[in-house]
Amino acid sequence: MTITAPITGDGYISFWGGNVVVAAPITIKNNIDFYTDSVQLNANISCTGVDLGGHITGASTITTTDGVFFSFSELSPGNNPGDLATIKILISSTSNDTAFTFGLGSVLNMDLDSAGRSDQLLVDGSVDIYAGDGVNPSPTLNLNFLSPPTTQ
Repeated sequence: MTITAPITGDGYISFWGGNVVVAAPITIKNNIDFYTDSVQLNANISCTGVDLGGHITGASTITTTDGVFFSFSELSPGNNPGDLATIKILISSTSNDTAFTFGLGSVLNMDLDSAGRSDQLLVDGSVDIYAGDGVNPSPTLNLNFLSPPTTQ
């Protein structure tokens, strides 16, 4: 499913299964849940809170009052391996001090190039990282060092 027109409103949005491409802004007053195979975030999201599941890619800004929860999922800024991109998480409330939660089993994939540039996950607020509990794994950070360009 590709969202190509802006979505606004007061309700909840839940995406279950399949692949979702957010190509137009979403602005709602409640939560958005992405429990999908993949989510490509290429437009801004503004809502109360976001639960991310599946393989999340893209470059966008997510603004919430209650933060973003990410568990048993994979976050890879950019739309393709080697694309350097930024995902921003902004919290617009002082009542919640956690902007981003790395839950059990989550994976963050970051690309770095030979010039020192990299993908970025910019979080305005605190980040909680859940430790493994002996059954479920702790969050993982994967660094992908991009090969320098070759000249012929």
